[in-house]
Amino acid sequence: MTKAKGRHRRESQLPEISGAPEVAEASPDADEGDEPGKVEEYKAPLGESDRVVVRIVIGMRGQPLDFALIQQVRDGERWRDVVRYDCSHGEVHEDRYMKGQKGATKKEICGLAEIEDGYKIAEDAIFDGWEENRRRYFDG
Repeated sequence: MTKAKGRHRRESQLPEISGAPEVAEASPDADEGDEPGKVEEYKAPLGESDRVVVRIVIGMRGQPLDFALIQQVRDGERWRDVVRYDCSHGEVHEDRYMKGQKGATKKEICGLAEIEDGYKIAEDAIFDGWEENRRRYFDG
């Protein structure tokens, strides 16, 4: 037994569009790079015991929609966050950590409307200042 056409439309909450031309769906092997919200994650070494963890969500036009850049240092057997830039809480901000302290000091960088500028600031602050960030983590 088959479903009635009207029942299927009601279940999917689509309006009745009689006479509308059929639109071909994108093939499953379409270029996934053009889909909104493509997530890229990778780790980049900075030194023998330092690295950056990058997580970025890229929009259809190549612009960042969300990101987190985290500088980490190996402290004994564990990786510890030194500084993190991200877009949570409705703003681009920096969280700075110090060894032996719970929590982080937070500093606003910019609003989400300037997310591309915030990403560039974060990238420069970590990749150009990683040694100073490391020193601050251990020495205060």
